[in-house]
Amino acid sequence: MRRFVVIAVLFVCAVGRANSGVNINAEAVKRAVVFIYLAGPNGGANESAADATGFLVQVPTSDKPTKYYYVLITARHVFDPQWANCAQPDPDAVFLRINKLSFDSAHDATGVDYLKLLLVGAGKPLFAVSSDSSDVAAILLNPNVISPEKYQINMISISDFGTTDELKRLSVGDDLVTAGLMPMFTGSKRNYPIFKFGKISDIPDETVPISCDSHQPPRQANEWLIASNSFPGSSGSPIFFVPAGANGITVGGGRSFLGGLQSIAYGNADVAGMTPADEIFDTIQSMNLPNVDLYRGSPQN
Repeated sequence: MRRFVVIAVLFVCAVGRANSGVNINAEAVKRAVVFIYLAGPNGGANESAADATGFLVQVPTSDKPTKYYYVLITARHVFDPQWANCAQPDPDAVFLRINKLSFDSAHDATGVDYLKLLLVGAGKPLFAVSSDSSDVAAILLNPNVISPEKYQINMISISDFGTTDELKRLSVGDDLVTAGLMPMFTGSKRNYPIFKFGKISDIPDETVPISCDSHQPPRQANEWLIASNSFPGSSGSPIFFVPAGANGITVGGGRSFLGGLQSIAYGNADVAGMTPADEIFDTIQSMNLPNVDLYRGSPQN
């Protein structure tokens, strides 16, 4: 297994001034985010069709501390639009746009690569889903293709996921941060994930309708509602809970953690749907990867 750069300080550095900030390492989060593009008529990436966002997760193994599985997480409707009653057909493949590790803006025409990701093999989906009411998909990546020796990447650790108890303690008004693709500006030479800041609006006890086609019946999904003026293209973005504070010091205790992913944006309501982290965790668990260590929570001694 190749050497890997672990996000050990994902939630240590603060964004903003010393007396006020968000306790999250923005650079680490940016490097965990990839942009998803659709295929063009020639089979290559349609560079004008920025579609959605995904993020990279490392799943450690219990037998070898230095061995990890690499997993891409996104919203299910990105890989499986027919599940969400979207008009477009299900793609057989998409392309991940990712920043190259070596890039000189003065001499290089571009600093990104488009990596083809097959979604179907032998007539069956290659990605995992956990339940029919969960807008999340996970797919195993080849570490020899997506490597920190080639690309400017980091990965979110399973331990950075919110635990069930931590998620239960969240409530309306808690602060959230997300980073994802904005189709109006992806960057011509590099990926530039756009950070958005919001709050939890509601945590319904029932499923919520999601839809990408007003002419089709909505799909009912397990969603939290968040106050955020989101936009198309940010589907699949990671969403983090971040306690108030600065320079790694939190106010009121607790830790920052992955709270979920963005599922859907509700028009002009400035409200979005979030698939909670429990659903993402269950999806990774359903992949049945051998010898995995699925501990989540504060780092163990």
